[in-house]
Amino acid sequence: IRVLGEPVTIEDGGVFELPSRDGKETAMIAALPWVSERKVRDFESLMQAGTHFGQYAEGVSAMITHLCPAFRADTANVLLAHVFLNGAEVSAGGGERPLHIGDVYAVTPQSIPSTVQYAALGHIHNPEQPKSFELANAYYSGSLLRCDFGEEKHRKGVRLVEVSAGKKARMEFIELAAPKHLRNLGTHKDGLTLDDLKTLADGTSDAYLKVFLKADRPVPGLAEQVREVLPNAVDIVIQRPEVVADEKERALDQMSPPELFTAYYRGAHNDGTPDE
Repeated sequence: IRVLGEPVTIEDGGVFELPSRDGKETAMIAALPWVSERKVRDFESLMQAGTHFGQYAEGVSAMITHLCPAFRADTANVLLAHVFLNGAEVSAGGGERPLHIGDVYAVTPQSIPSTVQYAALGHIHNPEQPKSFELANAYYSGSLLRCDFGEEKHRKGVRLVEVSAGKKARMEFIELAAPKHLRNLGTHKDGLTLDDLKTLADGTSDAYLKVFLKADRPVPGLAEQVREVLPNAVDIVIQRPEVVADEKERALDQMSPPELFTAYYRGAHNDGTPDE
């Protein structure tokens, strides 16, 4: 096992050879971990004098360009990179860090040289990406499990990849069966009633549930009632109609600390405050 936690040059181990078990073939592996903004600036000092990267993605592209000339015609050439490719599909509410998937971080697929026979990418949890990525021989492995309810419809799996010198990589996607799925009942815009949930209870034992519950008024212990019907409910979002504040309601700055806590608790939990 080789672990590379920071981007480094070819000379410092950014590319290494991996012989096959029978010794008949050799793979050249170019490795690029996630690059922080600070590391882009550090990498500038390793390039020729006067080189300056105007944007983050430009610097990451230059790192890829720096590593790939180590590839040879008689080796299987693989790029391992933790990057966000422009156009990558990210599910709303998915598990990716939103700060690292904006346009500033987006590296174009064209930044991956044609000498790369297979680019194994990390960062995006959905393995099913635009067909245009295949033109760059670039594929996201995705996460092995659904990490968030926003990934409910993701097909999780692994790729069996065969790479030999001078040949196009051959791939087979093998879908993995999760012990339990993640499932949404209702949506942010269309919550379900408790009676609705009772009719849906059958057939949900194979999944962890995120429940959007519609309630027209505060009901103490409502979350517990949901879990009595759906024991696998791990996230319960209670939706209440917008209530117009009474004109006589005191402003927050006029409330006492106990009143402020009560208002916060009711707003966060749609329930009365606990006895203790």
